[in-house]
Amino acid sequence: GGAFPDGSVWDQSSHGPTADGRTKPEVIARGSGTYAAASPEDHNGEGYREFDGTSVATPLVTGAAALLLQAHPGWTPMMVREALMLTADSAQMPDNDRGWGRIDVLAALAYGPSDVGEATPSIRPRLVVSPNPATGSALVDFRNIGGGPAHLELYAPSGRLLRRLSLASTSEPFTLDLGSGAHGLIPGVYLLRLHSAASEASTKLIVR
Repeated sequence: GGAFPDGSVWDQSSHGPTADGRTKPEVIARGSGTYAAASPEDHNGEGYREFDGTSVATPLVTGAAALLLQAHPGWTPMMVREALMLTADSAQMPDNDRGWGRIDVLAALAYGPSDVGEATPSIRPRLVVSPNPATGSALVDFRNIGGGPAHLELYAPSGRLLRRLSLASTSEPFTLDLGSGAHGLIPGVYLLRLHSAASEASTKLIVR
């Protein structure tokens, strides 16, 4: 999404939720009165011009993601997404106007997901959930070290095992259905645990 310099949402920025109930946008960036590089055919003679809209907010977020990958080459795309979302200025209370809020690139650069091991990124198990907090569903990104059968367990705040899913040996992200209404998970902090014969990882999942 796009934002005015004061952080309010640009009037032509799209709003959520999606048809399946997911919170959108995920983040916003400045989309009004932004001075940026322009093509040779479209500038004031200095190589720059003022832009408005999500067509400038989007490349700003893309550039932020590129900076994160340069600073943290061991991060996966899901980790970059998590860092941008969870350090944005509305991360504690996401909504369908601002999403998780206006990005804070310096805060995202300093963000440290517990499963990032830059020295040995290829030999560590990984379990990342996004968005987090989540409502209705969440995307689970995992790495199963050594292949073979793996299981994902979801525990209630009380410690009770709620679900146990069998995962393929390949590490493909998938959508975890959190349910809705009377059949959904009540708001709270849950534990996700990934384990196989060769590895184990866990992370907290906040359900709103």
